[in-house]
Amino acid sequence: MPSKKRENQTLINFQNSHKELHSWLQKQAQKHPEQVALYAENQTYTFNELNQRVQKLAHVWFDYLPKSLDQNYLAILGENSLGYIENTLAFWELGWAIQCLNRRLSVEEMISQLKNSQCQGLLDLTLDVHRREKIAKALPELKIFTAIPEEVLAKQHVIQPIDLGYRLEQVASLMYTSGTTANAKGVPQKFKHHLASIQATKESLQVDASDCWLCAVPLFHISGLSIVLRSLVIGHSLRLYAKFEAARIHQDLLTGQGTIFSAVTKMLQDLVPMVPDEGYPKSMKAILLGGGPVSLQLLQECHKKQLPVMQSYGMTESCSQVFALPFADSLRKIGSAGKPLGKMQCKIVPTLNDSKIGEILLKGPNIVDNYLHQQFSERWREDGWFHTGDLGYLDEEGYLYLVSRLSELIISGGENIYPNEIEQHLIKHPDVKEAIVVGENDTTWGQVPIAFLQLHTQKADTFDLTSIYDYLQPLARYKWPKALYLVKDFPRTASGKIQKRKLLTQERVNFLE
Repeated sequence: MPSKKRENQTLINFQNSHKELHSWLQKQAQKHPEQVALYAENQTYTFNELNQRVQKLAHVWFDYLPKSLDQNYLAILGENSLGYIENTLAFWELGWAIQCLNRRLSVEEMISQLKNSQCQGLLDLTLDVHRREKIAKALPELKIFTAIPEEVLAKQHVIQPIDLGYRLEQVASLMYTSGTTANAKGVPQKFKHHLASIQATKESLQVDASDCWLCAVPLFHISGLSIVLRSLVIGHSLRLYAKFEAARIHQDLLTGQGTIFSAVTKMLQDLVPMVPDEGYPKSMKAILLGGGPVSLQLLQECHKKQLPVMQSYGMTESCSQVFALPFADSLRKIGSAGKPLGKMQCKIVPTLNDSKIGEILLKGPNIVDNYLHQQFSERWREDGWFHTGDLGYLDEEGYLYLVSRLSELIISGGENIYPNEIEQHLIKHPDVKEAIVVGENDTTWGQVPIAFLQLHTQKADTFDLTSIYDYLQPLARYKWPKALYLVKDFPRTASGKIQKRKLLTQERVNFLE
């Protein structure tokens, strides 16, 4: 064994000695070694097999990562894959926190988030060399890595397992959620927050080790990563899909290859027409639905086909859902997000104009402690309540109803879009005086952004609307407005404040050019 490697192994042995086992993966490998942990890329891995691969990766990374790196964040960029999961697990064994990069972001947005997090390194599992080069040029101090080759992994021997992570106070993951300005907020999620969320979900859905959870939602979102974490704690199997394909999900559910499926409304819309009238096998427990509202028509179709849809409400700051509506109540409580899960508490702080509707405040063990760099610390009160920025109310039975977003969040196909971020790019156009973006209801995506523009001049007939898209290039395509309108002026209050509500009604024709 080379000297450097021997020194590293000695360090691992020292750090692991005389300590109880903390690794959630290693615990499952000891308790249920032959239980299937993962179905991915036409391969099946038991917890024991997955643990062996992860330990080999952890040892390779321990030797390979520069010792000059401070133990902070390592970003991962990639699609749903075995590599994404096993490298995430390897970094957790090493005690590193992962930064989940949304692969749908523009390069400029990725660079901005990497700068903000002061990330130490980036594992790029994609084949986009051009993007990698742009990131390297913008961030020369960032260490960029690619996937460890299989032949390197095959030669790695594990003498002593690494177990440096999974401490409850350690940060497990960092995800960014957009703010009301163009700056995204980093959300550090600790293992204790994830654990509380897992326990609440386990109780609400009655999940156990016999279940198989189908995951076609992105692993870089809390919706996807939370499924991985649940499998480590509960011991259920995970069936991973590189992307959502309704026909494939339908076939797997029809043949009993899964008991729980996480979906957003668009996925459910595509899936329902394929479902037979008698529904899926009785072994299927639930379709956990998030990412925005669902129509009455779709819910009625789900009831007709006996699809057990559980609507939910959650956020990045709460490490997945905190409210859920049982299928039995879905028609009786149309529009409700359900009741709080686990130890979650909720209260409404009424607005001045309405004693029933107000801002939703949450308090519970799965709410994160703060934003990165202590941004927007006023969102957390001293008594532990978190201001969600959402408006809603509780009915007489304690069911939560969301009315709107104080932050004007647009949820489009499960993606969060904030109008102000788009508006800041639109007004960079030299002919645009003012820009307003709102979310319009859409049968496919739930909501889509649309934009209203007021020009500096009144020569609307000569203005090239397509030139606007040149200024949207730094943004992810799903943030681009699906429609552009020119207005003479905006509807305003007596104080001059723009009344965005009127832009979503028939009244808007009075203001269009």
